[in-house]
Amino acid sequence: MVELSPTLLARLCEISVPYASQVLSGARELPRELAVRIYRETGHKLGPLVDATEREIKALERIPLRVRLGTEKTPANDTPQTEAAA
Repeated sequence: MVELSPTLLARLCEISVPYASQVLSGARELPRELAVRIYRETGHKLGPLVDATEREIKALERIPLRVRLGTEKTPANDTPQTEAAA
């Protein structure tokens, strides 16, 4: 497994280098969605995934992502839906 640098993490996960640096140093709390994306892109388990099994990570991926108040999208359906329409 390759060692992660802020620059490499930023490039792979499409986040800023300063944010990647904060994530790697533990200065910023890592959202679940980003932790899963980092794991899938790099193989590194960070933040809430540190002790998670592959089965648990797959279960986390099925939880709907909150986009903004009153809407959600799921990995299977990238189209935001209002909670009333869901």
